[in-house]
Amino acid sequence: MPPLDPADAFAAPPHVLLLRQGGLRDDLLAAAAARGVPGWFEPPLWVFGEIPQRLAGLEGASVGDYARIVLVERALREVAATRAGVFAAIARPEAYVDALDRFFGELISEGVTADAFEAATASAPGEDAFERRRDAEVAALYRGYLALLEEAGATDGRDRLLRTASAIADAPGAFAARLAGRREVRIAGLLDLKGGWTALIGALAASPALDRVRIYTSVDLPLPAALGAVVERAGDTAAMAAPPPRAISRPVQFSLDLAGAPVPDSADRSIARAAFSAPGLEREAEEVAARVRRAIDGGIPPHRIAIVARQARPVIDTVCDALDRVRVPVTARRRTAFAEVPVVRAVLLLFAAAADGWTRHALVEVAEQPYLGLRLDATVLNHIGFRRRVAGLDAWASALADLGRDAVAAEAATSAEDEAGVPRERLPRADRVARARDAFAGFAAHAREL
Repeated sequence: MPPLDPADAFAAPPHVLLLRQGGLRDDLLAAAAARGVPGWFEPPLWVFGEIPQRLAGLEGASVGDYARIVLVERALREVAATRAGVFAAIARPEAYVDALDRFFGELISEGVTADAFEAATASAPGEDAFERRRDAEVAALYRGYLALLEEAGATDGRDRLLRTASAIADAPGAFAARLAGRREVRIAGLLDLKGGWTALIGALAASPALDRVRIYTSVDLPLPAALGAVVERAGDTAAMAAPPPRAISRPVQFSLDLAGAPVPDSADRSIARAAFSAPGLEREAEEVAARVRRAIDGGIPPHRIAIVARQARPVIDTVCDALDRVRVPVTARRRTAFAEVPVVRAVLLLFAAAADGWTRHALVEVAEQPYLGLRLDATVLNHIGFRRRVAGLDAWASALADLGRDAVAAEAATSAEDEAGVPRERLPRADRVARARDAFAGFAAHAREL
């Protein structure tokens, strides 16, 4: 990172900004360019995935998703082979690999050791013998998985924030050098403290290299108790004016901005902001609808209320249904891609079938398209195409003619063969094949132009 030099025309920002995803960084750079900022050379704007390398210089080898699944399954099979327990009695124990991998990831990201996990299961045993056997086997699986990681000389990868926090605490001088004179870290887009964020925030608070940590978020984060007295919340002007309390060993000031974006000093901080967490889309829509209903009952005209959703489907329909249940009139604007308009899709399907060489799958899709009305018989086409590969209009015309002759001959010999018990192939009726052949001939006369 280049050193901080305000006299430089292209000086980097005076703080480190950690962003949830690369799209936020791109939007920030675009907004800066629109405001006439001349630009930055290697700006300290990093996404969450870059935190271990940028803040702690961690380059350790970690297993990938596939290798991690292999190790979990190996540990599962070893435990199932050595224990006559829960997993040994399951026909396909590998079906639980994904669930175990996610569970192990949660434990590893919070720094839970195998001994600590076993102690936790022992302190809170299950209600019956089955739950106790299951918990004991899961603890053995976790220990076996960690042993396999150690044997491979690699890390899980989901403990990267924990290792970053340890590196910051163990080498404060190296951390300060990486900040290049900056005394502030800002975090944007943090929605929860899972995955080691509690440890990382604690390490930032204890680091002598920082004076301030500011978090921009849309939810009220349950920060560690040790930081509770130094959290500055948006809208609390008294707290912002007062010096930060000395609730921890250093006067590091924390700011939790629930607006989700930086608030300029000159902005009106009396604006009401609220955030809530819902377990699912339906519950979220119900809460939004209830708040809109209360706003209308409080005197706000309905046409002055707008609901903005990140995705049109299925959010818009779900919100409209929720508003309808609380008797709120709603007008929704939906955008439909041009290629998704039914008539346009039908025309594109016709061109796609021609480009594909009029294969069975493409031709049947055209036949089943109601907006084209071609009178093609998909059943007859499938009867031919399932028995041999046919491609091209001429080949289909020949195949329909052959099927028509076979159907006529089969109907003529039906009675005699049935009486003699001769097995025969069930063919479509001759009159149906004839109609299908005529319809295809009319279609082919125009389709050849494609």
